[in-house]
Amino acid sequence: MNLKLLCRMFLVIVLAAVPVWAQDATPKSCDAAGIQQAVDELTAAYAADNGGTDSTAALEAATTMRDALDTLVESCANQPEATPTAEPLENTGMPVAGQWRITWDEEGTFNCADGSYNVLRHNRPIILRYEGDALLMEDLFIWPILEFTEAEDSTYFYRRNVALNDGSHFSFEYHLLTLDAEEITGTAITFYDRVDCTLEGTFTLTFENPDLVCLVGAHRGANLRSGPGTDFDRVGRLVAEDLYVVSGQVTGDDGFVWWKLIDDAGWIRSDLVEETTLCATVPESE
Repeated sequence: MNLKLLCRMFLVIVLAAVPVWAQDATPKSCDAAGIQQAVDELTAAYAADNGGTDSTAALEAATTMRDALDTLVESCANQPEATPTAEPLENTGMPVAGQWRITWDEEGTFNCADGSYNVLRHNRPIILRYEGDALLMEDLFIWPILEFTEAEDSTYFYRRNVALNDGSHFSFEYHLLTLDAEEITGTAITFYDRVDCTLEGTFTLTFENPDLVCLVGAHRGANLRSGPGTDFDRVGRLVAEDLYVVSGQVTGDDGFVWWKLIDDAGWIRSDLVEETTLCATVPESE
């Protein structure tokens, strides 16, 4: 995933400076995912605290990490293996490809370092489509494409773990709970280990129409024009982190591609927005 997009998503300004082993080394859970997360956090802390080329400092950091790993192992060794918490998937029909709307349950937990990050629960249109057996969901402001794969227990999930250049880790996971031709429900959770950023909630996807359309959106508001150029009148603004359906495109006199929104809502310059995959097939407007 593009690091710039990830930084925008989470508004990360200051990374936590306290090594992980200065905190409780006990994992959040003793299932495979919880243990892996704890080990990843300890590994990232060692990388940040090993003193570079100073072998003495590196040895001290390695010794501290070994002790922390011993604590981790002892905390889980006598616990029974965790049982899966995901509910069985209720599948009453595969979803229809097309335009859907995602709606988030306001009761979820959406906490980040500055307490203001709410883009995950921003209700908006998305695109669902298929490539082979994979169910793809395009939501520009989470990941460009979420590819759901079917597990052996017939559940559908999307999981991604990213190691960033600073040694920190970011994880993101969707689980689908119900599948129907025109409605989907599921859960989502994200965790970013170097800032206090955890997002967890449930969502519903509702089918709107079968058109596989081009959607565009901006992280910040952007001006809409009455024609494909800045010399045309301003007729409104895109709402930040909403998605809009495109009906056509034109290359303006300024050399930029301009997207025409449906219902003659206005034109938006392409470099001010991000777009879904299908925008490459939008026809030229007259």
